Amino acid sequence: MSTIKGKLHFANDGRNKLAGGKKNGSGWSAYTHVIGAGDLNSDGFGDILARGKNGTLYRYEGTGKGTLGPRVTMFANWGATYNAIVGVGDLTGDGKNDVIMRDKAGILYRSNGNGSFGARAKVATGRQGYKGLF
Repeated sequence: MSTIKGKLHFANDGRNKLAGGKKNGSGWSAYTHVIGAGDLNSDGFGDILARGKNGTLYRYEGTGKGTLGPRVTMFANWGATYNAIVGVGDLTGDGKNDVIMRDKAGILYRSNGNGSFGARAKVATGRQGYKGLF
C-alpha cells in the first residue's frame, strides 16, 4: 500500500503483521490518485496505478522485492471525470484484475486489466452520494 503524502509502503512480514514502513521513491504528490491495483501485467506481483494531475495514467510494476519498477505510461488524458478509482481484483472471471472508476455523475465503470485496459463497461449508477470506493 502506498500513500501520497507519506510515500511509504508496508509489506507483509510473513507472520500476519505489517513490517515497518519503507520509503519507495519520491514525488508522489504529483498524482491525484495512487491505487493498489493488484497484478495487472500477470507477472505474479502487485502493481500500482497513479494518475497525474495532467490526467496521464501510469503503471508502476511491482518487482517482488518490495520495490517498484519504472513508471509506464498507459494513457494520456485519462479519467478527467473520475473522482474515485479502486482496484477490485477479478470481477469478470477471466483471471485478470479489474479497476472500478466512478465519475462525477455517480456512474460506476469497470475496466479489465491485462497490462493495459480494455474498453470500460458501465456497472452501476446513482453512486454520487458515497465519499469513496473501497
